[in-house]
Amino acid sequence: MLGFKSSDEWGFMFNKNISFQNDYPKGWAKINSSNVKHSIALDENNKLFAFRQINPVDIISPNRETLSRRNWTIISYIHKEKILLSFYNFIDSIKYLTIAFGLIIFAFAYIISQYVKKLQEEGLRVEIADEVFKNTMEGILVLNSDRKVIQTNHGFERISGYKESEIIGKNPSILHGKHGESKEFYKKLWKSVINENFWNGELTNQHKNGQKYISKLAIGVVKRDKKIVYYIGVFSDITKQSEDKKKLKNTALALEKSLNELKNAQNKLIESEKLTALGQLIAGVSHEINSPLGAIKSSSDNILQSLNNIIKNIPKLALLLNEDEKETLLKLKSNLPLKISILSIKDERILRKRLVEQLDSIGVENSRYFADKFSQFNIDDITPYKNLITHKSAHFIIDVLYDEYLTISNIHNIIRAVNRASKTIYALKKFAHFDHDREGVIERVENSLDDILILFSHNLKQGIEVTKNYTSLDAIFCYPDELSQVWMNLISNAIHAMDNQGKLEISTSENTNYQIISIKDSGCGIPQELQKKIFNPFFTTKKSGEGSGLGLDIVKKIVDAHNGKIDLQSDEHGTIITVYLSKNIKGETK
Repeated sequence: MLGFKSSDEWGFMFNKNISFQNDYPKGWAKINSSNVKHSIALDENNKLFAFRQINPVDIISPNRETLSRRNWTIISYIHKEKILLSFYNFIDSIKYLTIAFGLIIFAFAYIISQYVKKLQEEGLRVEIADEVFKNTMEGILVLNSDRKVIQTNHGFERISGYKESEIIGKNPSILHGKHGESKEFYKKLWKSVINENFWNGELTNQHKNGQKYISKLAIGVVKRDKKIVYYIGVFSDITKQSEDKKKLKNTALALEKSLNELKNAQNKLIESEKLTALGQLIAGVSHEINSPLGAIKSSSDNILQSLNNIIKNIPKLALLLNEDEKETLLKLKSNLPLKISILSIKDERILRKRLVEQLDSIGVENSRYFADKFSQFNIDDITPYKNLITHKSAHFIIDVLYDEYLTISNIHNIIRAVNRASKTIYALKKFAHFDHDREGVIERVENSLDDILILFSHNLKQGIEVTKNYTSLDAIFCYPDELSQVWMNLISNAIHAMDNQGKLEISTSENTNYQIISIKDSGCGIPQELQKKIFNPFFTTKKSGEGSGLGLDIVKKIVDAHNGKIDLQSDEHGTIITVYLSKNIKGETK
């Protein structure tokens, strides 16, 4: 046999101790005891053996019937280290391929797992959708392209009373009953569904038991290849909500009616307060109108008398004066005041004395007469007019001049009196106006304050010192008629608190959000325990019959309507009421 060493080859023929049996007894024992005649692997002394038993006769003469008495055992081997080394080399050569293949397997497994997961999720979604479809409170019905019912849910049966088996294959018009809408209504409904793929609205249906109910319905479509294959309707029973809505609407109408009645009552109260205030002011307003009228009448009489004298004497005067004297007369006329000067007795005495001294120094006779005239002209230096005063007809010249002066000054008195009366009448008219439409305008708040002060002119003259600290506020959106009511009440209360004797200070200012109007009086003040009550309706500190107790309540409501607020400070030294009017209510109404 071949050996592991060249010296052992066929050694058994010369040395019977050289044999496989002696070198590898365990392996030989396994071969002899094996029932397998070939291909069994044996492991001994770090070698792997494989054997095969053959009969030499089968190889030499396969057809011979008699076999040899001896069987040959062919044994091959290999060192285990060589096998492992070859294996490791093989593994090393295919490791990158193995890794790549492993990654591919992993990726494929991940994709498969995600796909399976998605299938599971889709299945779950379908299951959930089916549960939602079946058990939702709203009624759902599905129609095919022929508008026949193919599926409903439990909500449909609960609302309509029809079981699915009773409605399948039928047209949904069965739900309308005798209480349904008009044919034109349904025609428009389906036209909207087909053209816009949606419809949403309310309609009347009939329950299976014949009872009418109001339904809120939404219809959508499912399309395939741009063709509608399913119609899906979702509806609910809103009969109770509809009835509640009608009740709320009727309640709202009733409340609106009551509110309008309250507003009318409030307007009447405000108008009543205005009329009351007008009644209290009427005597003072009459005086403020009568006084200018008296001044106008007196001035008119003076003008007529003076004009008669002027018409008669002007031609004579023109003949008496030369050119220099006429020029001096014109200069004197230009320096005459437009109104009769009213000096104090002391100032008038001092001026007259100074004029007498000037007249005496130039030798004018009857100096006291001329001094009296020129003191009324409020001229303290007669030197520029010497040629007129020393004229032989000086008395005539100065008398004609005095008539002209009286005419001009009386005309200006009439203008002032007319303006005074006009302002009073205008203020009275604005205050008496009732703005039933309540239209806001852009106006300066200080204008309405001045109008009320004009109406109170007579009362204020009796012993009240008025101070106006205005800051020229910009015009804002407001309701002037209502603001006049505010100032009327506040100023009237201030005059009453001062008992017509004291100081009234009215100030205006502003900050970022408000225009601020402050009315301060030097009256007796309001006791601390009453200050929280004065804005309550029907509360008054005046004697019975002198006040309704609505004035300050109305004031507060008007200020609130201007998105404003009102503040009160009062002690024994007087009261300050501050009104804040919003600068940002343009276009708003309450």
